Amino acid sequence: MTLLPYEATFPALGTRAMLLTSLPETLLPAVEVLRAALEAMDEEAGFDDRSMIAQQLADGLAEEFEGGFLVDVGGTPAVAGDSLAGTDPDIAELMGLTYAA
Repeated sequence: MTLLPYEATFPALGTRAMLLTSLPETLLPAVEVLRAALEAMDEEAGFDDRSMIAQQLADGLAEEFEGGFLVDVGGTPAVAGDSLAGTDPDIAELMGLTYAA
């Protein structure tokens, strides 16, 4: 089930990576950045490593692009940037997301 039209899912690090963004125009450039960054990572990364990678990637996207981002690498989500709620705060509440500066 897709809650936002600004979502991309793709294989990475031997698992699944997902990106949500609050602005549709940032989705494709952000996916390219994530894919390039994840190709350089070790597929043997453990849960803690994936968590740190996800947060670094989310923070990097928030610095490079406008909007909010959720990066999930193999079940380890991280958020950064503006709120993903956009104009509909129910989406953020439904997903359990909070604002991350």
